[in-house]
Amino acid sequence: MPGQDGFTRLFYKTAWPIIKTDIIRAFQAIWSLDVHSFYLVNQAFMVLLRKKQDLAAIGDYRPMIH
Repeated sequence: MPGQDGFTRLFYKTAWPIIKTDIIRAFQAIWSLDVHSFYLVNQAFMVLLRKKQDLAAIGDYRPMIH
């Protein structure tokens, strides 16, 4: 079952060797309040994908970040 970000645990477990450095750098920037590194976070595109046919609330979408 996907989490709030739309990805499953299996995705993170499989992709961890690829995404580990970026994830750790993002968390380190947040914890150290290094505002100069926030451009890394702001360079993402988020697309909302339909989860079902009738859309009534934000929960009816699944985010895809690119």
